[in-house]
Order: sequence, then C-alpha cells, then structure tokens
Amino acid sequence: MKKKLSIVILLMAAFLVVFSGCQKKDEPAPTTSSLNAPTGLTASAGTYGTKITLSWTAVTGASGYNVYRATSSTGTYTKINTAIVTTTSYDDTSSTLTTSSYYYKVSAIDSGNLETALSSATSGNRSDMIPTGLTASAGTYGTKIALSWTAVTGASGYNIYRATSSTGTYTKINTAVITTTSYDDEDSSLTTSTYYYKVSAIDSSNSETAMGSAVSGYKKSLVPAGLTASAGTYATKISLSWTAVTEASSYNVYRATSSTGTYTKINTSAITATSYDDSDTTLTASTYYYKVSSVDFSNLESAMSSEASGYKKSLVPAGVSASAGIYATKISLSWTAVTEASSYNVYRATSSTGTFAKINTSAVTTTTYDDSDTTLTTATYYYKVSSVDANNAESAMSSAGSGSLKDLIPTGVSASYLAYTDKVVVSWTAQADASGYNIYRASSPSGTYTKLNPTPITSTTYNDTTASSGSNYYYKVTSLNANSLESSQSSYASGIKATYPAVTSLDAFDTAYSYIYISWTAVTGASKYKVYSTSTSVSVFSLSSATYIGETANLNALMVVGAVYVGEKRYWVIPCDIAGSLAGVPTYDSGRNTYISSTSAYGDGWESDNFAAVANTITLNASNSGLQFHTIHSSTDEDWVKIDITAAGTYDLITSKVTTSADEVVADTEMYLYQSDATTQIAYDHNSGNATNGEKSKITQTLAAGTYYLKIKGYLSSKGDYSISVAKQ
Repeated sequence: MKKKLSIVILLMAAFLVVFSGCQKKDEPAPTTSSLNAPTGLTASAGTYGTKITLSWTAVTGASGYNVYRATSSTGTYTKINTAIVTTTSYDDTSSTLTTSSYYYKVSAIDSGNLETALSSATSGNRSDMIPTGLTASAGTYGTKIALSWTAVTGASGYNIYRATSSTGTYTKINTAVITTTSYDDEDSSLTTSTYYYKVSAIDSSNSETAMGSAVSGYKKSLVPAGLTASAGTYATKISLSWTAVTEASSYNVYRATSSTGTYTKINTSAITATSYDDSDTTLTASTYYYKVSSVDFSNLESAMSSEASGYKKSLVPAGVSASAGIYATKISLSWTAVTEASSYNVYRATSSTGTFAKINTSAVTTTTYDDSDTTLTTATYYYKVSSVDANNAESAMSSAGSGSLKDLIPTGVSASYLAYTDKVVVSWTAQADASGYNIYRASSPSGTYTKLNPTPITSTTYNDTTASSGSNYYYKVTSLNANSLESSQSSYASGIKATYPAVTSLDAFDTAYSYIYISWTAVTGASKYKVYSTSTSVSVFSLSSATYIGETANLNALMVVGAVYVGEKRYWVIPCDIAGSLAGVPTYDSGRNTYISSTSAYGDGWESDNFAAVANTITLNASNSGLQFHTIHSSTDEDWVKIDITAAGTYDLITSKVTTSADEVVADTEMYLYQSDATTQIAYDHNSGNATNGEKSKITQTLAAGTYYLKIKGYLSSKGDYSISVAKQ
C-alpha cells in the first residue's frame, strides 16, 4: 500500500514539473519599468570630428539610462555604454566610427533597476575633419618641401605624415601640433627624390582624424647645369665652369676617364665659385669626363650634373723630321717648338710600328737632337718626340719621322781589265767622312763576295795580287765611318789579271785606201789575237767602249783589218788564249784611212790582176806574214797573188770576209795554190776556213823557199770583198 502511494506521489510530482514548464514558455517578456521611455533624443550631425553627442529629456523617477546604436533605423540596436549613464547626454567616441550616419535609441532605468522600453530612434554622424586640399611644392625650393591644406572646421591642430612611396609607411614628421594650415618639411636628410605626404586633423577633444589623401612633392633640384670643360685650351689644366645654383652653398667636382666610368671627387675642399681648374699633374692629353654636384646650406649634396668632357692642350710636338743620308755618324732630328713645353724626350724604333725606346739620357731643352749612337747602322730608323710641361707631365709621342745615316757607299769603282800581268788594280772615288775602305771579291757578279784586305785601306786604290791570271773577278768596295760603321757595298766592277803582256811594235798604218794595215810583234804563249777599235778619246780599254773588228788564228805577227770607219781610230790588239778568251794586256795604235770605193766598201787597188803575169806580190814582214784586200767584181773575175817565201815552213793561206754587209761580202771563194810556173797546182780549197772567224777558204801547206802563186775567184759565181792573208805558223 505504501509502495503504491509512493508511485502516486512521484507521478504527481512529474506532472507538476511538466505543467510548470509549459506555463513559463507561454509567458510574455520580462516585466519592464513602469516609467516612460525617454523622449527628446537628439544626436549631433557632423558637429564633431571624433564623436557623436547625444542628449535627451530627463525621465522622472529614472536613476539612469542606457544608449543603443545601430547602422540603420531598422537594424539591430546594440548597447554601447559600459556603465549606466546618469546624465541626459552621451558622447559616442567609438574609434570605429566613420563619417556614416548612425542610429541611436535610449532607455531609462528605474530605482528597481528595471529598464523602460527604447525611445524613438534618432540619427547622427561624425564631422568629416580629414583635411583636404593638401598640396606639396614640387621643385620650388632647394632646402624644403612646402605643404598647405584647407582649414578643417573644429580642428584645433594638425599632424603631417611622410612616406617614400604612395603606398609606403607614413611617419609623423612634426614634433608639435601644427596650428596653421601649412608646414615646411626642412628635414636635412631630404634628397631631390619625390616624397609623399598625408595630413590629419585634431579636434577640440584632442582626437585625431584619419589621414587625408596623399600628395607628392620634392625639393628643387640643385643639380648644376651648363657644365663646360676646356678642350685643348690649356697645357697644364682643364678648366671647368657651370651655372650658379640658387640656394647652393658650395659645389663638388667629379672626374672619370670615360663617360660611363666611375666618377671620383677631385676637389679636396668645398668649391664656392662656379669654376674649377683641374691642375692634377697626373693628367695626360687624354679626354677626361666631369660632373658637378651642389651642396645646400644643410650640407645636403645634390645629384651629379650631366657630364662634360675636356682635355689638356696637346703638347705633342709636330713637324718631326730626321736627316736621311746627310751625316755619316749621326741622324739629326728637329721639330716645331711647343708652347708651354719645358723640355722634350726623343724615342727611336727600328720600324714605324716597332717599340719606341727613349734615347736621350737628360731632358732635351731645344728643338733639335743629334742621335750619335755608335751602334747605328745605315738602316732606316724611326723617331718620335714627346714634350714635358712645367708639371713634368709628358705628352703623347708625336707622329714618327724616319731617318738614316749617310751610307758611304763608294762610287766610281773600277778594276783593271787585262792591264797588268801581276795584279788587278781596283780604284774608286774618295768618300767624304770615310775613315777607311774594305775590298770584296767574287768570281761572279752575284756570287759570294769575300773581303781581301785584313785591315782598312786608307787610300782609294787596291792591288789584288792574289788574282789568278785570265780569270774574271768582280769587286765591290765599302767605306768605314769614324765609328767604324761599314757602308753598304758598292756596285761591282770586273777586272782580269792578264796572262800575257801587251804586244810590242804595234803599228796601224795610215792609208789612202779603204783599209788599215796593222802589224805587231807576237807574244810568247798567245794562241790568238783579237782586234778592237775605239774612238781616239779612249785610253783605257773596256769592252763596253770598244767595237770588235776581228780575230786572228795561228798568226805569229801580222794582221791587216779592213777599215770600217773613214778617219782616225785607235786599234787595240789583245793576246788571247787557245780558247779565244782575252788574256793579254791590251795596247793600241791610232790609224787613219781616207778612201772609200764607189763600188765596194774597200775598193780593189790591185786590179787588173786577172792573170799570173800581172799578179801582185804580197810583201811579208819579219814574221813572215802579210795581207791584201781584194774584190771579186764578177763571176769571171780572178785575182792572182804572188808570194815570195824566204823562210821555209808551214804557212796558212786564208781568205776572209771584211764587212758584215751582205751585198759587199763574197759569199765564198775558191783558192788555188800553184808552183812558181803558175801552172802546177799544189793545193785547192773553197770551204776549209773557220767560219766563226769569218774565214772562207784556207790552205795550210809546207812550202820551201821560192815563188808561189795564188788564184782566187768567187765560188759558184760569188762576188764581193775579201782579204787574203799569208802567215807562217
């Protein structure tokens, strides 16, 4: 029973709980105060920059008030006061307030701490005290950036903020509140870069507004303009000038060796003028580049100006010349004087593009220099000259001038030609400035020339006694100057030492006929003789000045040569060796002929001689030799010659040509040798002569003493001039 009662009691308790809960959910909002909601609520509209001020009418019996705010009239109102407001006004100073409109309601609180309903809403807003019209000077002032803005109503002061970019961090730069609407940013660390500024206002409650929009400004550029640099005006300096910069207290000058190079400050103290002389003693005549900066009264340096280039006056000497072959022991240099040069240096090289080395050991103070270096040869040398200014700065080297020593090459070199049997005599013209000479010999013009003299020759002749007889030698001569410098070799001259002496008893007989009769005494050992003619002015024989007349073969003493010249000439006879080479000392005799036949070059003074009975006798001289000239006039013409032999022996009987004119030379001859009866034939020939020597017919015959006859006629009807010679071997 008790158990059942307990269950009933529990069920009734649960029902009460459930019933009680259902009853609370259906109840209205908590009971409000019986006081009326506040009335007369107002909100400041743009009156204050940092707050919105609220006021309302007092509610009788109210012990305090709560303030609610929303962002729209129908929005959610949120209580903003943290403590009960006991007055009928309230300043909403929330830092999150913007200049937008805000909506407010107020409730009253009674003594039982019950809150009334909210009042009607009212709206208000902060004053927009952000300064406007901010400007910043742009290049107006050299030492400051001037700021100004429009006054903000209700502002008690302002703050200035600066940044290095529009989106950078803005830092307040004024140390005290600014009470005017302008500010000069005179920070000495300012450059001529662009800076960005913003301004905020401070209201009467010392609250600061947000910053206004940014503006940019910059200091006046104190970069100097109009920079010029002297270009070759001065020898020891480069003079700079530029336009004065207002507000600049001084200037700095920078120099570089190229327009894009590193510019280094060169003034050691502040420059207060607008000009500067770069007198650096290390300056050369190269081009230098300059820039100038200004320094303001805050000691702030501007950027560098545009560059200007300049250079010192070139002290490079001009007009450099060097003597060429004038002096034997020096090369003399001269050049044009350089204004402002205190001295000069001379440089020498062995080629125009070679290395030029200074050759003066002390400063040259004149505009001439003699290079007397004893090691100089006769080669060409190249010279350059530099000048040195008062600062001892040396200019660049001049253009090169070339010069050379006088090459004392001997001239007039000659060598005796068969003049001596014991030597070849070499001679030459004396050379001024020569202290001696050397003689060189070779066996051919282009062969190797070997010096003959062991010591210098001080005369102008040399006897080569080592020459072999009959050999042709070639000689060159050099001279030595006072420094023993040897000249180049002269042109060669050829000479021969004779193997045989000159013939003796040479006689070229004058004739009234068209031939010259020449005779001489034979030279022992000579195999042949050659005959030449020259003008009467030639006293020393040379092949270059002689005309070859003819050659004898196997003749002991006599040869008569047909004259090729009417008038006097010198006839030279030269002994030859077996090969026909000239090998003896030439000697001459003058001869003259005066007659020329109208029908032949030589005429025929022996006609009529067509029969043995009218034969003309060839007179033999002491050497048993003789010669006559004849002409075959027609195909039937015969010439008979009588020979009286007094010395038995072997004789050469020869017919030869006497001219080179084809219409005057017998083409060939027939020659008959007869006994004294002029009938008995001993020998015959028409073609055995040595054609090289111009011989036509030749009979070599051993004859006893007695009389003999020769008959000569043209072979195969040939006609023309010829000679007939008789000579004992």
